[in-house]
Amino acid sequence: EEDGTTTSLEGRVLRRRKALEPPDGVRSELEVLNALAARLGVTRGFPTDPAEVFDELARASAGGVADYGGLSHERLDADTEGLLLLTNDGELSNRLSHPKYGVQKTYLVQVRGPMAHGIGAQLKDGVELEDGWAKVDSFRLVDSTPGHVLAEVVLHSGKNRIVRRMFDAVGYP
Repeated sequence: EEDGTTTSLEGRVLRRRKALEPPDGVRSELEVLNALAARLGVTRGFPTDPAEVFDELARASAGGVADYGGLSHERLDADTEGLLLLTNDGELSNRLSHPKYGVQKTYLVQVRGPMAHGIGAQLKDGVELEDGWAKVDSFRLVDSTPGHVLAEVVLHSGKNRIVRRMFDAVGYP
């Protein structure tokens, strides 16, 4: 693979993007987890290598009701952060992820700015993607600093990489 790309299990080449640095004074999730581990008396901090995390998950769950041995960190988007919910409750998973149940998910999106006027309205009206139309339930500009914009979007849709693709469609890759 070329540097800056990864290949999905389906054989599609996906483009990896460089993550924007968090604002000064904001600790990363890894720093928070390591601090929590230290407070709980865990001598070895949380692993920083995604492969190690998933290997440990596979070992810990082997032979159990929910065996996560088939998961790979390579399926995750390198520039996306958030909750990874692992469950053996199929009904819960379905109710949280299927759009027909209307469960809203809130995303904070950081893009290079400034953002043109009307982008929020365009996302609310809907944008055409390769697999159909998609629209946000709500859009709010949270912060704007020179060169960067932070927006909050709420969706109940669960399409693959939907937020990233929607912002791509309106000119903010």
